[in-house]
Amino acid sequence: RWRVTRLARVLVDESLREVERNRQPAVLAEASAMFERVTRGRYSRVVQNEGDERVAVVDASGRRLRLRDLSRGTAEQLYLCIRLGFALEFGRKAEPLPLVMDDVLVNFDAKRARSMAAELLEVAARNQILLFTCHGFTRDLFAEAGPRVRLVDLVDGVVATAGV
Repeated sequence: RWRVTRLARVLVDESLREVERNRQPAVLAEASAMFERVTRGRYSRVVQNEGDERVAVVDASGRRLRLRDLSRGTAEQLYLCIRLGFALEFGRKAEPLPLVMDDVLVNFDAKRARSMAAELLEVAARNQILLFTCHGFTRDLFAEAGPRVRLVDLVDGVVATAGV
């Protein structure tokens, strides 16, 4: 029993290292590029801390910052960029999956919400995205994208659509 458990542990650890070596760099590269655009260059890279599973960000001056050093909105932007990076990487290796999101922009300031909406529209070129919101500002951000976005208003049971 001990040998079986030990072997399973070794195989799981080996698989995790394989993912870290081969897939994680692509995910973090994708997340880094998005996060740099969303933060307008304030942060240049997303990196994994050596020796543990946590991520950190590198700011424009080269300082490494932990997640607890970031504001709530910035940390949520980072997590969203990482999730999108995983989705895109998975889509390259297998099939693009639809993404379902609920009010993911709610804790962002207006500039960063606009930047993240632009990133979501880029991802939507490869993955179907269903984004739910009860905030008019978020709806308006996507309505500005024109026919690339289809809006469905579910208030009071009325359905109105825009786009194709």
